[in-house]
Amino acid sequence: STTVTLMDAPGHKSFVPEMISGAFEADVGVLVVSAREGEFETGLLLEKEIIDEFGKFRTIEIVGQTLEHAILAKSMGVSKMIVAVNKMDDPTVAWSKDRFDQIEEEVAEFLISLGYNKAEDIVFLPISGLFGNNIDKKMSQALCPWWSRYLCPTFFQALNSRKVAKRGDPNGPFRMPIFELFNNEDMETVVIGRVESGNIRVGDNSAKQGKSYHSCSISR
Repeated sequence: STTVTLMDAPGHKSFVPEMISGAFEADVGVLVVSAREGEFETGLLLEKEIIDEFGKFRTIEIVGQTLEHAILAKSMGVSKMIVAVNKMDDPTVAWSKDRFDQIEEEVAEFLISLGYNKAEDIVFLPISGLFGNNIDKKMSQALCPWWSRYLCPTFFQALNSRKVAKRGDPNGPFRMPIFELFNNEDMETVVIGRVESGNIRVGDNSAKQGKSYHSCSISR
């Protein structure tokens, strides 16, 4: 019953700018967290001990990708979050309820510290991307009895049920945060952003930091 536009936001630290572009346009975020032993813990790292060139232990600050992406998503205005706990099929996890509960507790604590409301804004789901478990079809009792017996949702059901915040007043003043600005091959200035309120038409004048701009064409 819901039309969904998927925007890939790469999880690797080398592609954080691409992740920001995706989060900037999103209404709902999907935070994919690995349940595999070691991988989940790495994603939540805030600092790490290393041995420096002199053979001494030194603590350096490292923000795990799970934390960094959650912070960026919240700062970009993503108000609803689905936390998909992936790789539940891994031998180190084996669909363990204890492992799922541990991940839910630790991730929820961090998301709440960012301003999310657990009851209204966050939903946690165990999934297996490799085998497609709990993506569009409910899991069997035999595979994950602690989840399926309580009629808990699949990923698609959770996505369909998320109530997103309404956008700004279409009749209000034009407001569009800009996340990309460049000149095309015709040396025309191209501005990319998301309209938060108001509207704009070809020929309208808009202002950026006190400077006036004339709108020549608009694409959606």
